[in-house]
Amino acid sequence: MTELVPVDALPARDPGSEKGAASLDLVRAWLKSVKDNTRLAYADAIGFPYHLATDEDRDFNTLRNGATWLAWCARNRVQLLDATREHVVEWTEVLRTARNSNPPHALLSAATRAHTFTTASSFYRWAVEAGYTAINPMTTVNRKNLGVMLAKSPSATRCLSEDEAGRLRAAADEDPVEAVRLRSSALVAFLLDLGVRIEEALSLRVAKMGWQDGFRVVWLELKGGTPHPMTLPPETAARIDRYLESRGYGKLVAVVGAEGAPPLLFATATGRQVGQKEARALTVRLAALAGIASPGDVTPHALRHTHITELQRLGYDDTTIQKHVGHKQVETTQRYGHHIRALADSPALKAAAAFEKAAKRHKPGGTR
Repeated sequence: MTELVPVDALPARDPGSEKGAASLDLVRAWLKSVKDNTRLAYADAIGFPYHLATDEDRDFNTLRNGATWLAWCARNRVQLLDATREHVVEWTEVLRTARNSNPPHALLSAATRAHTFTTASSFYRWAVEAGYTAINPMTTVNRKNLGVMLAKSPSATRCLSEDEAGRLRAAADEDPVEAVRLRSSALVAFLLDLGVRIEEALSLRVAKMGWQDGFRVVWLELKGGTPHPMTLPPETAARIDRYLESRGYGKLVAVVGAEGAPPLLFATATGRQVGQKEARALTVRLAALAGIASPGDVTPHALRHTHITELQRLGYDDTTIQKHVGHKQVETTQRYGHHIRALADSPALKAAAAFEKAAKRHKPGGTR
């Protein structure tokens, strides 16, 4: 780990300029947009002082870890929004040779370099979306060639077989808890048939449903606020319509809820948003009713995983699936079902079958 760098060494633009200041204040604004449980991890990776990330009243005046992007920019007097491809390349060379403190004198691992780079890129992606700059310099280089790309491992999330998915769907349609049966039926079908993230499904309002060119569609809001239309299959639409009718709404809901906004598509009895914990408890409970092994693993995200894997089984290419489910990068899509298909074709299955066949020949009554 290289030496620390004074905070005030990081150049800042003229506060009176069109884009305003772009130093620690801008990074702090980005960190405040990050979820609490990842804020400190991001702050550490980009080199932001902890006391500023946590609003603690402590007298730190240095940037963390001199190999981070903020410290490198400060040491080389590079203003954040003026960073170029050449600057990024020079920085990655520093990452290659930077030493860690634990274990002492060891080079930074590939995972650490990749995480550090990805975090810096996340900052610029936010800055572009917020209008502070037009370019993310981290996207102008080949990450693999520079040693800052970490191969994504297969997702360990549970994936249901086609039969298990059908059993879960049937269990939702016949939910013994009558008060939520129609909602269970609609929500499980929505998650399985569209592969939607649970947070996107639960925040969706009925006004986002409509028609386009003869198809029922639903407009989702992906991470970062990007609008994303998806075709609503007739089977899913029918379950949603039954659920909405039970709440007194028609197929095209234009009513305004009690809080001045269109009602939520999936709501509690009082019209409030269903919590993610409640949704997880629902899928686990229904999986148990359906007789699915290890029902505790059948989470809402497992249904998204199942949807993506089924599309891969049906022969859709990863780029098409990426656009369909709203992944920002195709590498994320590639983490999903390919290894599931490999499990079905595992050489271990054939080897075990051969050994079992041989064993039977040596059992009483076996054919030698």
